Amino acid sequence: MLSDVGDEQSLIKNLSTFSAHIRSVVRILGAAAEGRQPLVLLDELATGTDPSEGAALACAITRTLVDRGATLVVTTHYDALKALAMTDARLRNASVGLEVERLMPTFELRWDVPGTSSALDVAARFGLEHDIVAAARAHLPESERTF
Repeated sequence: MLSDVGDEQSLIKNLSTFSAHIRSVVRILGAAAEGRQPLVLLDELATGTDPSEGAALACAITRTLVDRGATLVVTTHYDALKALAMTDARLRNASVGLEVERLMPTFELRWDVPGTSSALDVAARFGLEHDIVAAARAHLPESERTF
């Protein structure tokens, strides 16, 4: 099993969150290229950078690992990666329910249903001013509201 979980950023090693994740991903890609067909766990693949570029990288890395025979479990907030699972038969979405009123997970696993982060609901629940949350909702592109 290979994994990239957590945040290995380090000022001493001159590693940002993103570069630390990429360093781990390079190691994982190398192992998969050797034909090991590993189980790979990736938590928030390609985060810590521009969201559009991170999403594009996450999609490309996921496809490459699957092409190399890896079995993947990837957590993500990227809609592009969730959409990829809807168009590539080798991939599946899954999500865990969240009871928004209490911010409690339901632990109900839902296959083929991409999850949402519920970030705006969580922010409101933790006391972020209503006007700010409302403004954030207004800034969400329609495609993200309906995905």
